[in-house]
Amino acid sequence: MAFGRSLTFAEPDQYQSALRAVSADVIVSGRGPFHARLTRVNFSRLWLQGGSDNLPRIARLANDPTRVPIFLQTVSDQAPVVISGKEVSPGELVFFRRGETYINRSVGPNCWGAMSLDPDALETAGRLIAGRELTSPSQTYSMRPPPELLGRLTRLHQRAVQLVDEAPERLEHPEVARSMEHDLVHLMVRSITDNSTSEERIGTFHHKAIMRRFEELVSANPHRPLQLADVCAATGATERTLLRCCHDQLGMGPIRFLWLRRMNMVRAALAGAD
Repeated sequence: MAFGRSLTFAEPDQYQSALRAVSADVIVSGRGPFHARLTRVNFSRLWLQGGSDNLPRIARLANDPTRVPIFLQTVSDQAPVVISGKEVSPGELVFFRRGETYINRSVGPNCWGAMSLDPDALETAGRLIAGRELTSPSQTYSMRPPPELLGRLTRLHQRAVQLVDEAPERLEHPEVARSMEHDLVHLMVRSITDNSTSEERIGTFHHKAIMRRFEELVSANPHRPLQLADVCAATGATERTLLRCCHDQLGMGPIRFLWLRRMNMVRAALAGAD
C-alpha cells in the first residue's frame, strides 16, 4: 500500500519545510504573490515527490545522505533550471551523489519531480534490472536518457501525482501500489543505466567549495550586512572568482543575494506576525 498527500503553500518557508529527504532554504527572487504545490507519495521502497512553484526562486538544498535521489522537470516547455551552475533542461534528469549540497535556481514557473531509494534498494534494483550493482555516483551528473524512456518515466510520475489528487483510494490498493512502484523503479534504473544515456558532471570541486564556504558565512550572519571584502576573505576567493561563482549559481552577485535573503526573512517575519 502507498500513502500520498498533496499540499499547497502561500509562503516559501512552509514549502521548504514540507519537502522530504532534503533540507531546504527557498529564497524567492521574483515579485508577486507566491504559490506552490507539493505532492508526496510513499511506496514501500520508493519515495516520490512532485512540486510546482510560480515565481523565480533560489533553493539551497542538502540531500538526505540515507537516500539516493534523481530530479527531473515534468513539463516539457518550461525554462531550464540551473543546478550548481549547470543548466538542466526538461529533457534531462539529475542523478545525485549521496548527501549532495547544491543550489537549484529557476527563472520562472517550474514543475519538477524527484524520486529516491535507499542505497540497498538501489543496489538490488540495479542487479535485477540492469544486471549490475547500482550505487550512488561519486559525483552528481546530469543525464540525457533516450527521449522515449524519459518520457515514459515522466508520464508515470505525473500519473502517481494525479492519483493522489483524483483517486487516492486506488493507491491504497496493494496491487496497484506494487505495480506502480515496480514500473517507476524499473524506468528510473533504466534511465540511469541505458547505454545510450549521455551524462555530464555538474559543478567543479573548486567552485562547490567556494559556494559551500559562502553558504556557511551566510548562515552564520543572518542579519549582518556583509561587504564584498568580508565575503572574499571568508571564502578564500578573489573578487572575480566569487562574482563568477555567484552569477553562475545564484544568477546575481553575492551582495545582491544577501540583500534578497534578508528581504525574504522580513517577509517571513511579517507573515508570521500577530
